[in-house]
Amino acid sequence: MRSKLDKYTLYYVYLAIAIFVVIYVSTVEFYYSGKRIIRALRNAYLKAILRQNMAYFDTHSPGEISTRIMSDMNLVQEGITSKASIALTAFATFATAFVINFIMYWKTALVLSPTFVAMVVIGSFGGAYVVKQHKIVMAQSSQASSLAEEAIASMRLVSAFGIQEHIAGKYSSCLTSARRPGIRSQNAIAGMIACSNAVPSLVYALTFWASSIFFVRGEVSVAALTTTALVVVIGAFVIVRIDPAAQALSSTVSSAEISLEEIARRSTQDPFASSGDCSATVKGDVEFRGVSLIYPSRDNRIVLHKVSFACPAMKITAILGVSGSGKSSIVALIERFYESTAGKVCLDRKDIQSLNLSWLRGQMALVGQEPRLFDATIFENIRYGELSRREKAIQESPEEIRERVISAARKANADDFITALPEGYQTQVGQKGFQLAGGQRQRISIARALIRNLSILLLDEAISALDSKSEATVQVAIEEAARQHTTIIIAHRLSTIRHSDNIIVMSEGRVAEQGTHDDIVARDGHYPSLVRAQQIYSGSSEGKLASSNDSHEGIEEAEAHSHGKDALVQDLNEKQPPDVSNFEKKIESLGLTRTLAFNVKHNSKEYPLLILGLCCSIIAGLAIPGQSVIFAKVLETLSLHSLRYHQLRNDIDLYAGLFLMVAGVAFLSWLGAGVAFAYSTEKLSHRLRDRCFISIMSQDVASSLFKPCDLTRLLLYTLRTRNILFCLTQI
Repeated sequence: MRSKLDKYTLYYVYLAIAIFVVIYVSTVEFYYSGKRIIRALRNAYLKAILRQNMAYFDTHSPGEISTRIMSDMNLVQEGITSKASIALTAFATFATAFVINFIMYWKTALVLSPTFVAMVVIGSFGGAYVVKQHKIVMAQSSQASSLAEEAIASMRLVSAFGIQEHIAGKYSSCLTSARRPGIRSQNAIAGMIACSNAVPSLVYALTFWASSIFFVRGEVSVAALTTTALVVVIGAFVIVRIDPAAQALSSTVSSAEISLEEIARRSTQDPFASSGDCSATVKGDVEFRGVSLIYPSRDNRIVLHKVSFACPAMKITAILGVSGSGKSSIVALIERFYESTAGKVCLDRKDIQSLNLSWLRGQMALVGQEPRLFDATIFENIRYGELSRREKAIQESPEEIRERVISAARKANADDFITALPEGYQTQVGQKGFQLAGGQRQRISIARALIRNLSILLLDEAISALDSKSEATVQVAIEEAARQHTTIIIAHRLSTIRHSDNIIVMSEGRVAEQGTHDDIVARDGHYPSLVRAQQIYSGSSEGKLASSNDSHEGIEEAEAHSHGKDALVQDLNEKQPPDVSNFEKKIESLGLTRTLAFNVKHNSKEYPLLILGLCCSIIAGLAIPGQSVIFAKVLETLSLHSLRYHQLRNDIDLYAGLFLMVAGVAFLSWLGAGVAFAYSTEKLSHRLRDRCFISIMSQDVASSLFKPCDLTRLLLYTLRTRNILFCLTQI
């Protein structure tokens, strides 16, 4: 007897060691593989996105792309690192339990088979319902997130119109819409958990009640009977784990398929392609030959119709016209953002479609209507303009690079306001250049363009945000740059282009007029009408333009406006607000006790539910010990002599009834705890997120507690509140 116990004890030790090794290796390998796969997928996905032409981005929003590369990839990673191993382990456990059940005694296996079916049905339908409600929650939460992000990004506008209360109300409404399906989802999960915790007692009751008959007949042993009961309980438990894991894997596969389709998508305008001609020298002659353009996203409208003109090298060509006349589309075609539907665009008499795209764009610099700056220093933003010049950039010393950056800033009339900032060129511009005025952002964009060793300079309303004095200074810089570059200017303000070598007037996608300023003024066509519309055409018989210089008072007003913006920038830079990361660390340092006290305080309206949930949790915790006591009594009863048949049957019936009672108590207590905590946690999450957003909306714009570039991080931290709270209160 002793030797057998020692042998089986060693078996358990060996089994424990084997389980530890296998689970450890499995977890590490799945985690490591998942990390590597997702890193490769993210890199491939981002590279695939960067390969696409502008037509792709016309139909895909940045939010959709960022969600795909972050949320969907996280879902794929979770499926690989966690759900795949859980599903495989659970399936292997279930299959083994099912086989062992029939090996031990097939009659008992048939009696207990409905248990597996019931758990599969509960897991399938319950899991599907949870997924359905969760999608609604995510949709409403995304709407709330978008609303909050937009409101925070437009904080000055929101404050100016005094609509904080209205925005907060809409945000609260979105949270309310997400709360209801959230409660339904958590209630369904609570029901599934309650069923899974009631199943062991039900299985024990059914197993021992039915098997006691076979036991008395001598058809089954106590060992086989006990083994059957245990494997059925284990098998029923893992069924609950298989279905959610399988659904998560389905979501993983679905997300991966969408991402892989994007990765496999090939673009006709691929900047990473090595094909195409790369000329040793570039003169800079740009020519349009019968070019027509229809945007893929707006295929019912012809944007350009058989446009033909030439932009001579080392000259300034100005293109103007009313809004929608096709001016910016010309720049888009030169940059090969789109492909013309007819005709061709030539550079030095070569079709640009035959040129290597990366090399072609390396010969140009574009300053657009809306200046785009990265969340970095002013120095880094200007330097980005020459990063494509890799070989030369590597050979230059830091001093030479800095001199080039400062020289470009001086050409763009930006050095004065940059050096006036407390941090100078090391000033952080904030998200999208938020901490700089519009004219200042524009000047930095121009400096970023002028730092390049380029052949063609494209200015699409590049100086529209500058005041009169800065415009005049930058205009001189542009004219000087034009001596070394082919310059193409898109403009509305005629004072910007009157000294251009060639002026092209666009009208409804066609070239209406072109020539020098004096030539097309004399024709009395579209150009003079644009002049009169801006009140700078004199109307004299000689057709001369009135002076384009602003009055002295106008310049003073512009200077005051510019200085006012500079003062605001300096004020924002001097106020160094605390980083959100410090805010998060401060919250994490509060500890579990203070965090729970904080939650309980704000959950005061749900005290009755919290008390009910706590009581149900305590009762649910007593179910397993009670179940163990009854299980031991059953084993003791089964050891009775077969001659005491009636006593054995009566005792088994009693214990089966007790198992049923424990199952009922476990089901009700787990269900009560789940429902109570689900409702109270959803209410608490809604309340905290609502109050946090109201607090953000109440902050003074000039002295906000957080930097603008950190407000989004604060918002994301706030939106994670729901998941964090469920980690504290989940059953």
